[in-house]
Amino acid sequence: MMTFFPTPYPDEILYSVFARYHERSPNFNGSETARDLFNVKRIVCSLEFPTLLANLVQNMPFNSPFDIDRLIVEHTLFPFYTVFLSPENRGIIRRYMLHGDVEIYNKITGIINPLAENKFLRFCPKCNKEDMERYGELYWHRVHQIRGIYICPHHKIPIYNSSVSLEDNKYKYIAATERNCVVETEVVYEPKTYEKLLIIAEDMHWILNNPEIKTNIKEQYLNQLKKLEYATVNGGLRQKNLITDFETFWGSEILQMTHNTIRKTNNSNWLLKMGWNKANIEDPLKHILLMRFLRLSPDTLFNKNIEYLPFGKGPYPCLNPVCVKYENEIIENVEIRNSYKTKSPIGYFTCPECGFSYLRRGPDKSIEDRYRYSRIVDYGDYWREELMRLLKYNSVPKVAKLMGTSHTTVYDFIKRLNVTKQLNQ
Repeated sequence: MMTFFPTPYPDEILYSVFARYHERSPNFNGSETARDLFNVKRIVCSLEFPTLLANLVQNMPFNSPFDIDRLIVEHTLFPFYTVFLSPENRGIIRRYMLHGDVEIYNKITGIINPLAENKFLRFCPKCNKEDMERYGELYWHRVHQIRGIYICPHHKIPIYNSSVSLEDNKYKYIAATERNCVVETEVVYEPKTYEKLLIIAEDMHWILNNPEIKTNIKEQYLNQLKKLEYATVNGGLRQKNLITDFETFWGSEILQMTHNTIRKTNNSNWLLKMGWNKANIEDPLKHILLMRFLRLSPDTLFNKNIEYLPFGKGPYPCLNPVCVKYENEIIENVEIRNSYKTKSPIGYFTCPECGFSYLRRGPDKSIEDRYRYSRIVDYGDYWREELMRLLKYNSVPKVAKLMGTSHTTVYDFIKRLNVTKQLNQ
């Protein structure tokens, strides 16, 4: 059992706590520290998914305030990388982090981008300055170690590589110091690039600290794709528009920096898979790229239901000018179909009071659209009876005006209903 264990700082990654323990212990090498921490002679110092945490907690001093779940949630990248995984797969990775006796390679290949692997431990100069002033020492922040993050979400400045190579120090615990955290060349991004990298960084930070999804993600994406007309009412993707606009939105520089370029000739590229709703994409970075392109924040995606309402929310108005409920919102539901030619939504509305039925090609662009129709489907019995009544005392032009229709329509009804004969009887 260890006689001491450093208290983790806010957002300190576990590797950093181990490194500070190593610094304060009399140990000469990582093997001795691994023995103290995990009861093993040698272990790879994993930054993202540290293992044998059950042994670690057992070796902690009495009355330690930290249990396994608190360490995992507050001091590893588990919350970020597993947010889109199924509960079963999250459980497998958690068991690996506790005991290290399960194979998780296949589980993590879908959630971390191997091309974006960090080669060095990373730091923010302003975070370091504040940490030194507040705590008298530096530490490695976990948010800075996420693959694909380039900006510190707290200080909104670039993150830098330290001189500590992860590849060369697999079995060593190296604490952050002013010697290994040096800004040799200041990084300056173009304003447009910086703005996009900052959005990505802030979303990563938000997800890391809010890893709970209360919605159906696939339905959320599909409804938003429909709202933005990248998908039809039936869920068919407008692939060319989606890929072209996505690439224009992010730009080739951002997609290359995040290792998420799109292969246009490949119908199985990750963007179409997410849009098609046929595959589980578990990499959080890909979700951030898609959600922001679709004008969504992680808070909206995770917590607020996105509805596809091309004609707005009901009830909808009756548009029969002779109905006593004319322009009153009494139609509770709309039937939405897909236009065969344009793939745009078509709404069918029927008044329960008079039976007047109309359709409108959507989606609606303004509130005024609620009071127009593209075509009348059925005038309804009430409209026809009123037509008959008015024709007994009025001319066709006046009836057409009162009925809110054309002369041609009135004459057509006279012909079809044999009104002249009836009126003369």
